[in-house]
Amino acid sequence: MPGVDLSISIVHHKNRELLEECLDSILKETKSITFEIFVIDNCSNDKISELLKKKHPKIKLIQNAKAEGFASNHNKALKVASGRYLLILNNDTVILDSAFDKMVNFMDKNPTTGAVGCKQYLSYDIPQLPPSKYSMTPFREFFDTFAGCSGIQKMFRNSNLIYTFGCSAMGPKEIDFEGEVAHINGACMMVRKSVVEQVGLLDENYTMFLEETDWCFRIKQAGWKIYYYPKAYIIHYGAKSLGFFDRNRKRLHEKSLSYFFRKHYGKKGVYLFKGLRIIIFPFRGLFDLYLFVKNFKRLKIVSF
Repeated sequence: MPGVDLSISIVHHKNRELLEECLDSILKETKSITFEIFVIDNCSNDKISELLKKKHPKIKLIQNAKAEGFASNHNKALKVASGRYLLILNNDTVILDSAFDKMVNFMDKNPTTGAVGCKQYLSYDIPQLPPSKYSMTPFREFFDTFAGCSGIQKMFRNSNLIYTFGCSAMGPKEIDFEGEVAHINGACMMVRKSVVEQVGLLDENYTMFLEETDWCFRIKQAGWKIYYYPKAYIIHYGAKSLGFFDRNRKRLHEKSLSYFFRKHYGKKGVYLFKGLRIIIFPFRGLFDLYLFVKNFKRLKIVSF
């Protein structure tokens, strides 16, 4: 389809019902722009081809012979996409209130913005925190993990202060923040095609996690702005479309972190990241013990 405004890439691992809900919401809520949709079937065994033939024959299906990672899957669609803007989207999302129309309109009015993300809700009434203004560094990643596993983040969850030192999100008092950020959640990320032609596609050395963070890092290095636009919003159920990656989440996350720091900060960045990681291990164990003791009274004693 030549000359469309938006090309949408959706990777499907499992859960056909979620994909159906996602596709239906796109078609219902995208009204004022032209668009094309690619679905990459990552060995789902969900008979996606039958679903698309029956309900959505205009959607373009890419079927994998073997399971592949987040970046390589999306890149298959991005390489052949014809849109002025390219959007990577999780299949566990629901588009609300013409979100894509609003995002395209925003990009048209802001030519120095290379990529934009929208507000995401875990359900219809629980918003996620906005992404951080700060780029990921070994120190900020250490503080994020330390704050989480030591219980500090939970104790100060209603304060913005604790989030100032991290790189993953802004604080709860900035829930409606609109402006420049360091990176965007890859569950829904729109990028200018001319920017992709300049900085390249997603890095396929990542199997899962940090692909979009790396992309945003490169986009900012090239002089473009990354923007968070909460007037466009979706539901992102989260972690319901990972498929065979589920059991390897922690290992893949650690692998991606190491690769990110080596790529952007060199060997010193990796050594610093791994050294700081060692400091966290005792706190992780203490926090797990704290949670066990706290919830001990809730445990039911079963006699046989």
